[in-house]
Amino acid sequence: MAFLAYLLLLIKLPLRLSFKFGLINTGILTVLLGWKTIVVALSLAFFLWSILAIALYFRNQKKVAISISAGVSSLLLVSLIFIFYKLNMENNDTIAGLIKIMPWAPAKLVFPVLASLSFSYVFLRCIDLCRSVVWGGAKLLDPVSLFGYITPFHMLAAGPINFYEQHVQADEKPSTARPRFGQLLSVANEITTGLFYKFVLAEGIKIYVWGMDGTVQINSWLDTGFFFVYLFFDFAGYSKVALGLGRLYGVRTPENFSSPFLSCSMTEFWTRWHMSLGIFIRNNVFFPLQVQLVRRMGIKRSFLANVLTLMVSFGMVGLWHRLTWEFLVWGLANGVVLAIEKVVRDKYLQDPVNQNRIFKAGTRVLGPAYVFIIYTTTAYFVKDGIFMV
Repeated sequence: MAFLAYLLLLIKLPLRLSFKFGLINTGILTVLLGWKTIVVALSLAFFLWSILAIALYFRNQKKVAISISAGVSSLLLVSLIFIFYKLNMENNDTIAGLIKIMPWAPAKLVFPVLASLSFSYVFLRCIDLCRSVVWGGAKLLDPVSLFGYITPFHMLAAGPINFYEQHVQADEKPSTARPRFGQLLSVANEITTGLFYKFVLAEGIKIYVWGMDGTVQINSWLDTGFFFVYLFFDFAGYSKVALGLGRLYGVRTPENFSSPFLSCSMTEFWTRWHMSLGIFIRNNVFFPLQVQLVRRMGIKRSFLANVLTLMVSFGMVGLWHRLTWEFLVWGLANGVVLAIEKVVRDKYLQDPVNQNRIFKAGTRVLGPAYVFIIYTTTAYFVKDGIFMV
């Protein structure tokens, strides 16, 4: 299916790349997930497009308040769908309760669609879409192209999270340009490396540690350590395949991992692990919130504003994984660790210390071990839910 998509994209048609990819993506997802799923998903995408179109219309009419209200409505819509999706993951009675309250609601149909689309990732794309169009000034693509952005088949199951403004920029390049031989080698390297990560290394670790039945059980801190390594090769493998396909299609697909096991601090780790999620949080949560807090609290309290922003950002990362108190605490704990690292770095590890050769060598040796211990220790306390996103 992935190769077929590439061949179809090579056909010379007077269409934008985003629209061609949207059409092909719709056809492939219809084959993979069934026409009912795609009809519901397209309906949701069209409804979101309609709200954003209304926001742009009133913005052009200089009616800013109505435009912002429509933008906020789009955010609330996708947020409510996300909450419904996550709550149903925690409690199978959610759908039954919703039907009692609203018997006309197609809950039994919608939730399987959300699960098939891995709505956790679709949700983040929708948020970035709304922010970029309503507040960022990006142009609004047509519904078919928009569907190709929020549900790209090669990034659907587990990301990475592509960004709307980069997706729009793909139309600026010739859509029928064939990649050079060197580019094809790079694409092949990404895809084959990803497949090796996922189906050889990740599955080999799973079989070796947990047996042939494929059931991962975490009963100790050591199991969490094994799962951490398994998760990296599984997740990074999938991400590399998606990255290779994205380069082949000319559709911007961000890198998701950059040697996270070599990180010397948790601050560095979170810039190397699930990088697209980190960028999303920085662009849509951390920077806007920090600016507002500094304005209200003053520059003298900028450190406190930074700490509060870290806590809120990582708390939201935790809740994005699961809407539970355990994951909220997990996210806040990571925020606390990063805040402590910032204090130590700013107050005790000034330039002369950082440039010391012995210190740098010790950090390179002990830093990755510290990161591994911190990550696996915090993850152990949410072990019952780390399989679900």
